[in-house]
Parts: sequence; structure tokens; C-alpha cells
Amino acid sequence: KNSIFYDKFHCVEEAHAEISKYMEKNEKSAFLKKKHILLKMIEGIFSTTTESINSAPSKMIKKLGSELENYKFNRNICEFYQKSGYSQTHFRRLFKRQYGICPKKFVLSCKISKAKELLSSGLSIKETADYLDFKDQFYFMRFFKKITGMSPGTFIKCT
Repeated sequence: KNSIFYDKFHCVEEAHAEISKYMEKNEKSAFLKKKHILLKMIEGIFSTTTESINSAPSKMIKKLGSELENYKFNRNICEFYQKSGYSQTHFRRLFKRQYGICPKKFVLSCKISKAKELLSSGLSIKETADYLDFKDQFYFMRFFKKITGMSPGTFIKCT
């Protein structure tokens, strides 16, 4: 087969097979049926092309998202923009499309999740703040309360 593009879902072949049934007919209903088949084929081609174009950035963003989720918290998010090969704006747009929030908020939510995990496991507030690379424990306490609505001490008492 000599095709111009790879017809992954065989929409061109299917359209050709369907249209060939109506080629000899010159009625208005046959014309409308051929038009419908062609539009369905074009939609199939477009969705196939769009899917393949969008899948590479999506996979890369998912990979970087899992790295962001598991990385040591003192690294800068800019490293991930640069690693992606996209501009900061485009990276943020792709990331937000994938996760529903911007990278910075994603990292903050990861920090809070990790903080809750560490505090629940028995680490002190100071040790948790040090582990998460906060400047000091007081900044961590303000940050934790701002995000969760309760202080780390109250959180520890509740667990």
C-alpha cells in the first residue's frame, strides 16, 4: 500500500469501501450519504493526527510530574521547564492541562502531603521543616497553617 500517511484507525479504507457502494447512484440521498462518509473520514484523520501530536508532550509532562512529586524539595522548578525543552509558559500550560494545577501549586501540595506523612510518622516539626528544606521551622509552621488551616502541632494531636 502506498499511503501518504499512516492510517492508524483505517478510516480512509473504511470510507473508500463505504463510498464505493454509492458511486454509481446520482440521487440526492446518495450524495448526502457520500458527504457524510467523507466528513466522518476527515474527523477520523484529524483525531488520529491530533492524538499522535498531543501524546508526546503528555507523556513527557507525566514523567516530569512524577519527578516533581518525588524530588528533593530544594531544587528549583525552573530545572523542569528547561528539562522539558519548552518555554516556561508552554510548559505551565501543558502541565496545567495534564494535572489541573500549575507546577508551583503541584509542588506545594506535594510538600504538604509529605509534611503530613512525616508528622504522622512521629518526626518533630523542626525535623519535618529541615527535611522539606524550609528556611526555619517557624516559616514551615506558617506555611502549613496557611495551606491546611491548622498548625502542625494541632495536626499532630489529631493523628
